[in-house]
Amino acid sequence: MKNILSVDVEEWFHPEALQERFPRDTWDAQPSRVEQNMDKLLNLFEEKEVTATFFTLG
Repeated sequence: MKNILSVDVEEWFHPEALQERFPRDTWDAQPSRVEQNMDKLLNLFEEKEVTATFFTLG
């Protein structure tokens, strides 16, 4: 069986639903988790021979 996997890459405080609590002008003060979590995910994908498409905001 084949499946399709896509990953939306963003910081935990970027989703629109959190904008009231974490407005854009506070983003620089928030701890980044995206790099550490992406490393874990990429290592897991490599171990399991998974390919995926990644979407990043720029």
